[in-house]
Amino acid sequence: MENKKKEIEILNSEQSRKIKQGQTMKKKAETEREKYRSKAFRLMLELAVVIALPAFLALWQGKKLDKAHDSGLTYTLIFLGIAFVLSWTIIIIKYIKMDREIKNIENKIKQEQEQKRK
Repeated sequence: MENKKKEIEILNSEQSRKIKQGQTMKKKAETEREKYRSKAFRLMLELAVVIALPAFLALWQGKKLDKAHDSGLTYTLIFLGIAFVLSWTIIIIKYIKMDREIKNIENKIKQEQEQKRK
């Protein structure tokens, strides 16, 4: 009878330990998700600025030069083309950086899973 009580206590303590570990893992995962979510939101805002700001400046400066030189839309179109290329170059660079970060996170997850298996 005494042994059964001890076994039950041991099983209960192991179960509560596993539950606590699961809760801490869940909290870590939720924290990681929130970090990623806020990072994605900032990235969307950055992309909006990266696209809109050069386009606005190109339009403004192009119109100004077109008026000064009486050249129709020549400068505006040239500057808008440059702004387009510049914006996409920045976007591609940001994508490459973010892709590296995601791969690093994936590697950490794989390492943690391998450690749990051992």
